[in-house]
Amino acid sequence: MLNDDSDYKHLGSLAAKWAAEWSRTAVTLYEGEHEVKPSDTKPLYTAVTEVDPRRPLWERASEALHTYGYEWPLGPYPKSRAFTVFVERQAAGCSQTAPEACVQILAQDYFIRIRIVFSLAPARELKPLPLGKHRSVIDVAKKVIAYLRKR
Repeated sequence: MLNDDSDYKHLGSLAAKWAAEWSRTAVTLYEGEHEVKPSDTKPLYTAVTEVDPRRPLWERASEALHTYGYEWPLGPYPKSRAFTVFVERQAAGCSQTAPEACVQILAQDYFIRIRIVFSLAPARELKPLPLGKHRSVIDVAKKVIAYLRKR
């Protein structure tokens, strides 16, 4: 079966789909700047999708934000100056999540300031992005994740 390139690609596709069934990526937005997920605050937005955990972090986060499926609340979404995006991975059948990254976002004046805190690496600040017409927390989060995905 693996003698042919098309068979090999087909098997790789099946493996990715199988792996996605066992892992979820969750993206949760909270108002304010946090380094750990707040327990006393309701999230502004939550999106969860089943995606292959071998894919890059920002690609999985982007898919969670863009794929229709589990997302709450449905909108309209608030405009917020400062909010935090938490990206977590959850294995199927397990109630515990594994934090992967925390992105602190400050949308002020005409710029978006970004600070990333990884679970296993030191925090770092990135150069500001132009805000443009993106005003809701979801629009700004999608823009920031798309920027991080290209890096």
